[in-house]
Amino acid sequence: MAISVLEQGKNAYFNMIMNKINGISIPDMVSSDGKSWMKGNYFEYDSAADNVDFITDTQNNAIVLSCRKVTAKFWSEDFRYHYAPLLTASGRLEVDLNTIRVDVGFGFSMRTLPDGRTVPYITGQDVVVKINRFDLSISIWGSFWADTIDLIKPFIKGPLCDAIEQTLYSALDVTLPNMVNKGIGHSDGFLHFTKSFELDWETPSSFMVTPLAFQADIKGLFFDNAYGEVDPAVAVPVMPYFDSLKPELYQNYYSTYSLDGLTAALLEEKPFAGWINKSYNTTITTSSVNALLPGIQSYYGDVPVAIKYTVSQLGSFACAKDVPMLNGITTMTLDFWALTADGPQLATSLTLSQTAIGFGLITNNMTIELQLATTNVGKVVVNSCAFGKLSTILLRTELNTFFLAFTPIINHDLAANVITVPSNVFGIFMLSNLTISYYDNFIYFGLTPTFIPRALAVEEKLAIFQ
Repeated sequence: MAISVLEQGKNAYFNMIMNKINGISIPDMVSSDGKSWMKGNYFEYDSAADNVDFITDTQNNAIVLSCRKVTAKFWSEDFRYHYAPLLTASGRLEVDLNTIRVDVGFGFSMRTLPDGRTVPYITGQDVVVKINRFDLSISIWGSFWADTIDLIKPFIKGPLCDAIEQTLYSALDVTLPNMVNKGIGHSDGFLHFTKSFELDWETPSSFMVTPLAFQADIKGLFFDNAYGEVDPAVAVPVMPYFDSLKPELYQNYYSTYSLDGLTAALLEEKPFAGWINKSYNTTITTSSVNALLPGIQSYYGDVPVAIKYTVSQLGSFACAKDVPMLNGITTMTLDFWALTADGPQLATSLTLSQTAIGFGLITNNMTIELQLATTNVGKVVVNSCAFGKLSTILLRTELNTFFLAFTPIINHDLAANVITVPSNVFGIFMLSNLTISYYDNFIYFGLTPTFIPRALAVEEKLAIFQ
């Protein structure tokens, strides 16, 4: 994704992070003689920042968010200051921290899981917490004398501010990255979409920060856990990266390797089925398919025919750079139903295996329409035939002719089943203007993202630190 897009959400990201440490405890502070103390201390993030800088630290492969004007409060619920035998102040202490510089950055590398897979590893990077000691306001509620605030100012500006800085620095530099890493480790490199549908993923290389883009190379294999993982018998192609010459600022390259795993897992869970000419109009009749299925017209007369297709296998996908077609190998069943006076009757059922198909992907804003382009039938099995005996040798030849002749009708029906690509990403970005192009064994999905300015709503959508 382009850095210019990520930068749109800089204020929301920063506020999300600061809200994760909001209310953090500051260590109790007790004097050496035990007569003065601050106990029950905590830090409170005061307001949503709106002046955050987004910085790419390419040398350390990191992204940094920097805000020079963070406002916050320090509270001590149990404050006691003993100055002299008869001079002791106690109560509740509040310090307004009116100007704090906070830089929080995350560096990206990798770690290896016990099973040998590699996943992202996050480290704190370029973290800075600096309180302006000359922009403080101190308030005390309880028992104190007029000069108490002046007497404790050196302590507030010194040890107390040091303790706040050290605590926040540790939280931003160590604690939060560790929480992210713990969450990644807890996933063990798996994403669970349904009870049985999962994604086994890893990152062959580290996330990459460049001046123009944030790039991630993820190897993913979808599978149905009822059947286990089946690695596609194809090599994993080399992935292209962000192309600054393309107008789309969110660029996703989806490999044919991952597509093989996705379709295999989906079809294991439920074969893909549909109808051609389901309404039994006269675009397909026994007379128009008689060359393919000799004897069907004489048996039923000239009546409408509907075709139910059931795809049980689809894979071995391949595509080539700048060739607008996705090729694959499929196994499918075709059931031809003739509309008789007594209602629809199954005329014949055919299974086509080792069948090569090619189709295009047509986009219309955020929808994708499949359009059949080429078909080359491999092997044919006649499962049943109500009107005679069919020759599988003749069927193989005539099926190719049938698909060629009826491609417009097939595509008309396919057009009624478009795929809608989600446009709302976690309530953070709206995606639009989907564009598809082709690389060697990668399909490129380019989109235009627009940040949704919802301030702290990011926290509601991305619970990455939970």
